[in-house]
Amino acid sequence: MIDPKLIESIVREVLGQIETNRESPKSRLLVISKQGESIAKELSILESYWNVVSGNIQENDSLPDVQQAVFLNVDQTTLVKAALGFTDTLENKRFVQLMTMEIPISFVLDQTLQKLIQTDGNEHRYSGYLEHIRAYKNTIESFGVTFLRLEELKPLKESKPSHDQIQRKPSKTLITQEKVDNHTGTELVVKQGTIITPLAMDKARELGIKITFL
Repeated sequence: MIDPKLIESIVREVLGQIETNRESPKSRLLVISKQGESIAKELSILESYWNVVSGNIQENDSLPDVQQAVFLNVDQTTLVKAALGFTDTLENKRFVQLMTMEIPISFVLDQTLQKLIQTDGNEHRYSGYLEHIRAYKNTIESFGVTFLRLEELKPLKESKPSHDQIQRKPSKTLITQEKVDNHTGTELVVKQGTIITPLAMDKARELGIKITFL
């Protein structure tokens, strides 16, 4: 026989998780890429965790309100200019704006640059050149910018609610035995769609409380 208390516990946890998700909207992420570049695949991945905002806006447009920003498929030109503070491209102007506004920034390198930076300099003819490129990356990291793979890019403050947090969170759509037990009066009026656990129904009958749906 299924334990009614177990059912009530499961229902409470599921509904608590639903309400937590409803009250925790996704963080807004500004996505910046090269003009005309197709990033549909990247956006579909990011939208699992973020409310994505396009960063490919016109030069004179103000930046939208966002929690974080990411530059996709960063090539060597963008990397070097960002390290040196150049603002002669729209991408680098956005970089300076975001730095000024103290918005957390992440870089996702394109495959060519990623491969170049990961190359073993000890076995390369032009090891000095490789170190030179890595130095630009290190400079940007010293600004506070993070270098990530696309799948690693998640909200900084994202945290899964603990079991205890869910249990403590009151549900507006669930009537439990405890709520019935604490109810004063002979009638309990609830909204349509409210879930009443079996233990709550038993307690209401025991106490002579009538449950009425609006």
